[in-house]
Order: sequence, then C-alpha cells, then structure tokens
Amino acid sequence: MRRPLPWIVVLVLLLGAGIPRAEAHAVLMSANPAANQQLAESPKELELQFNENVGPVFFRVLDGAGKEVGAPGDIRLDGNGMFLPLGDTLTDGTYVISYRVISADTHPVGGSFAFAIGGPVAAGASHVAASTSSAWVLPTVLNRVLLYSSVLIAVGSALLLLLLEWPGTSGGRVRRQGRLFAIVAAVSFVLAIAFGGADILAAGAGALFTPATWVAGVKSTLGVSALIGIAGALLAVRAFRRGDSHGLLWTSAALLVASFLVTGHAATAAPVWLAATSVGLHLAGAGFWFAAFAPLSAASRSLDAPEAGRLMDRFSSRAMRLIGALLVSGVILTWIQVRTPANLLTTDYGRRLTWKLAFVAALLVFAAFNKWRLTPKLLRGEANAGRSMARSIRIETLLMVLIVAIAASLTLPTPPRALADQAKAGAAQAMTGAATDGFKGTWTAQGYAVDVEVTPARTGENMIMVRFRDAAGAPVTMTSATLDLSLPAASLEGISSNGQAMPPDMFHFMVSEMIIPGEWRIRVNGFVDDFTKIEFEGTVPVR
Repeated sequence: MRRPLPWIVVLVLLLGAGIPRAEAHAVLMSANPAANQQLAESPKELELQFNENVGPVFFRVLDGAGKEVGAPGDIRLDGNGMFLPLGDTLTDGTYVISYRVISADTHPVGGSFAFAIGGPVAAGASHVAASTSSAWVLPTVLNRVLLYSSVLIAVGSALLLLLLEWPGTSGGRVRRQGRLFAIVAAVSFVLAIAFGGADILAAGAGALFTPATWVAGVKSTLGVSALIGIAGALLAVRAFRRGDSHGLLWTSAALLVASFLVTGHAATAAPVWLAATSVGLHLAGAGFWFAAFAPLSAASRSLDAPEAGRLMDRFSSRAMRLIGALLVSGVILTWIQVRTPANLLTTDYGRRLTWKLAFVAALLVFAAFNKWRLTPKLLRGEANAGRSMARSIRIETLLMVLIVAIAASLTLPTPPRALADQAKAGAAQAMTGAATDGFKGTWTAQGYAVDVEVTPARTGENMIMVRFRDAAGAPVTMTSATLDLSLPAASLEGISSNGQAMPPDMFHFMVSEMIIPGEWRIRVNGFVDDFTKIEFEGTVPVR
C-alpha cells in the first residue's frame, strides 16, 4: 500500500491554499474606553475584558502618527481582564488601542480600535495600528496536520500491538510504522513550538532563528504540550524497537495522548474534565483505526486469504469498542463547541465540522462493507478478496486523511461557543448602555476633582451623577451642588439644576432640557461651605 504521508502533504497544501487567516478562540467582550468612545479627559488606565483568561503579547495606546504614547506601566491581568496603566496624561485628540493576546488554547488574537479625548474620533484612525495578522498561519496548520497524523499513528500502532495478535511479519510492520511516525511526531512537536511562537508574535520570515520566537512558544501551553509529547514520542521509539515492551507502549501512548489535553480549543473548553476526557477517547479510537490501515492492507495481500480474514475479524471485534468511544466522544465535543444544530450550517466552524462528519459517515460505510462483505470473502478464501480489501482500505485511508486535515483546520475559526459568549456580552451591553451609551469623565479645579457620569447622554431626560474628591482621591462632602448647562452651538444658556445629596460625596441630578444633540458645556458648582465654591467645567457629547 502507498504510504499516507505524501497524501497528507498534498491534501493539506490544497486545504491550506484556501486559508486566508486564523481567528482565535478568545474574543474581546468589552473595553474601557470603548471603541469610538469620546472622553472628556485622559484615562488613567486602559481595560480589555475577554471571554477567557489570556496572555498578553502587547497592549499599546498609539497617537495619530502610530507612535506609542502614555508612558504605559506594566500590563496587569485580573481574571479575564487585561489592564494597562498610563503614566502620562493624554492630550485632546484621537488615539488607538492596539493589542495582541494568546488565548488559553495558544491561539493569538489581536485587534485595534480608536477612542478620542475632547472631541470626536478622527475618520480612519484605527488604520494607524500595527498589523496584528500573522504570515505563520499556513505553516502552523500544515505542521499541525503532520503532528496530528503522526501522533495518531504512533498511538494507534502501540494499541494495535497491545490489543491484537499479528501473524507472521505483520507485527514487525506495525512496529516499524510506529517507530517512523513517533520520530515524525517528535520533530513536529519541536516545529510546533517554533511556528507557534512566530505566529504568536506575528513575526517576520527570520523569526525561527530568534530566541524571542522560541521563548514565546515555550511559554505558551504549546511548550508544555511539546515537552510531554516529545517525551512520549522518544519513549515510543524505544518501545517499538523492543519485543517485550508492553509497559513502555502503554506509557508512551498515554504521554502522547496527554500532550493533546493541555492545549487546543477542544480540550480546554468548559467543562474541562469532560472535554479533556472526550479528546483522549477520541484520539485513542481514531489512532487505532488510522494506524491499522497500512498493516491490514499489507496483510490482506501477503497472507493467505483465510488467515487475513481471521486477522480482519479480530481487528473489527476490537475496533468496535474503540470506534464506539470515538463516536460518543465526538458527539460530546460537537455539543460543547457547537451548542445548537443550526450552528453547523451558519458558522465557519460548523460548516467545517459538518464536512468532517460527512467523511466520518462515509468511513463508517466502508468499514461496515469491509466487515460484513469483504471479510467473509477472505475467510472463505475467495479469489481476489485480498485485492478488494486492500483497495477498500486505500479509500478508507484517503477519507481518514481528509478527516485529519479538516480537524486541523478547525483550529482556525472561532467555535460557536466563543461566539455565543461574545453575543451575550453584546446583548448585555446593549441593555445597560455600557458599550456606547453614557458619558464618564473627571474634571479638576483648585486641588479638587469631580467625577461626572451622564446617562444615557442622549437627547431627552438625562441622569447626572457627580462625586467629589480631594487631590489625594479621598471623598469630599460638599454642603450643596448645582449644575449650569449650555449648548453654545445652539445658543442655549442659563439652564440650571440643583442636586440631591447622596452622602457622603455624591449628588444626583435629573435634567430634561438636553433636547438638542451636540457638545453640551456643563459647569459643576460644589460648595465646600456657604462662602467657598469650587467650579468644575467640561463638555459632554449628547447624541
């Protein structure tokens, strides 16, 4: 039989030709400042909230020329949030937040958006950000297919030796196959660190020769996965060389499977215990099936037909349980990632998964045909039965290679589970107005500060909350507070409002006169006592 490795390379090249970019599985849920938000004064800290824990690659604020500004401090992580303190005050103008992070499954995600201080956001501002796309997506995917295939065949070869008796020289073929693909797996794990690090950093062509690339790959979960996988692969090479190596075979297979349980979107999805268990069963079942193709095809042509038939019969009896585990775990993983059947047809991830399921169904048809039609012919010693079985197994091999290639491509689009998290966040923001409604700002005067919050900052009635602080940030109790409002563009002046005290430091106003959109000028008058008044002034955009 032809070796499947050339088929893998050709098919993955064809698949990769249609891959424009990768989408990661961490999604941005909210930001402060939000995209296109207009602030009255410089923020002291930038905040990004994601649907899962992330690792920062970079987090910057850029001016209109693309220069990093703000004298940022160290990035701070808190739960799913990433925070960037600013040491300098930003002057009025438009700025761009640019970021790139690594999700829990090592997939990098980046983006940029603009906000403004003291005026509207300039058109096309987000284009000043550095590109967050990576040219390493295709090499990463190609290597991932090779890694998936080699690990599956190495694990499957170990299981074939452990669970099945092989007549004549067939056992030697299984050992040689396992040893070859264990070596390929070890090399692929090393390349996974290199390509993954280059992809994380969105680095250039020479990235593989820079320490930063390897450090980025090792520091991600790819590093842990590769460490476990390389150990398992090297142990497997030794195990396949020996004749009495059951313990080594079990250990190496377990390590190779474990390497897939510490990274990747499937194994790291919640609930992790169920996802990781399902991935492990999925790998074992698929590996046993995939690894059997070459030695069974060779046996069907080299052994006497009845002996080949008995081998096929023994294999199918063992495979039934593992394939059952494969199918059950596949259903569980599909449910975790897809959530609803409609997502199989309406999302990129779902459509790829649907193709994979279609090829799995075709593979099951051929497996059933081999078991119930061709195996009995072998057992009866019919002429050309072995040749027919070998031909059928070649078709099964082609289908399995397509399945593995599609499985590797599933690492590119965002799973519907992550899209659902993002949609929920968007809906919540729409209900609360957190994304675009409202205004928050801080104005200072005479050693005091006032925090101003206007909700919803739209034409009609607005609620205005003010909170007073001293220079050290401690709350200050004012005896009373008033507002003076005007809209110079519409010649509106003389609008005043008295606040309702909410001790110790807050006053509440309800203003119904802001009926025209524009830049409203608001003066907050805080009375320290009957004779001392502090005036704060700023503008609030009303839509």
